[in-house]
Amino acid sequence: MLEAAVRAFDESGYERASIQHIAELAGTSKSLVTYYFPTKQTLASAVISLAYPGAYSWGPLAPPAIRSTRSCGLPSM
Repeated sequence: MLEAAVRAFDESGYERASIQHIAELAGTSKSLVTYYFPTKQTLASAVISLAYPGAYSWGPLAPPAIRSTRSCGLPSM
């Protein structure tokens, strides 16, 4: 999902990228994307935190995909 989000944000920019398009690029459903990332802002923040570790201090408010990045094949943060 995060790789698809990077691609969508790169191609369309944040404003024009949609959760639906990100889901299509990821080969999954929009509902699954929004389960892990309730908003586009949350998804963009996850992308930024992967690019710049330590940029955000999530704590217990972290979305599930940030708490455990193992589900998407990325190392734990």
